[in-house]
Amino acid sequence: MCLADLCHFDAAIDNFERAVALKPKFVDAFNNMGNAYRDTGNIAAAIAAYVAALNVNPAYAAAHFNRCSLVDEPETHRLDAIEKN
Repeated sequence: MCLADLCHFDAAIDNFERAVALKPKFVDAFNNMGNAYRDTGNIAAAIAAYVAALNVNPAYAAAHFNRCSLVDEPETHRLDAIEKN
């Protein structure tokens, strides 16, 4: 069980940020960081993390799926965040 599973999102995000600082091509960490940001409501940061994952591996299906799931959300603030990235 990880910190995000326990709803310790801020601690999880800190750990994911440390992980990608140490290993900049750690695509799973970028994707999971995006999930944690999404769960805190920080949609712009979630999208940025998914984009970072896709910059490392453009074929990474989970990051495509997660980013697209934010595009399909009807709330305007999510669409605004996407347009900025």
